[in-house]
Amino acid sequence: MNAKSRSRKPVEAQLKRLGPTQVIIFLGLLIFFFIFFFRTIIPWGVAQFVVPLFKPSGDKLEKIGFVKFNGLVWASTTKEKAEEIIKQGRIEISKDLINKEYIFDFTFKPRNEKEHGYVKESLQFYVKSEVIGENA
Repeated sequence: MNAKSRSRKPVEAQLKRLGPTQVIIFLGLLIFFFIFFFRTIIPWGVAQFVVPLFKPSGDKLEKIGFVKFNGLVWASTTKEKAEEIIKQGRIEISKDLINKEYIFDFTFKPRNEKEHGYVKESLQFYVKSEVIGENA
């Protein structure tokens, strides 16, 4: 009995309580990872799922161009403009470069009709395709 009580005391003395420093670090990491996932992983994952499902394919893809712009933005355009965009590399989307049939925007940038050809607020994703929504 005497030996058991001696062996338990050092173990109990080693247990420490949770302090405010650990709570602050935990909350900071939680907030950081939430923002990181919200701003990077979720848009990328949604884009990887939605774009292959609803992008133009088959005969439609032979008639129009479909290109990727800066960030997580894809849009349809004419074949001639598609070749120019591919030669220039990834550029920012603008109204004169797209034909508005297919638009996939998974960025957090606001868009307006005058500059970009469609309206989107900063915390929205924008998807326009012939096979979804009112166009179906």
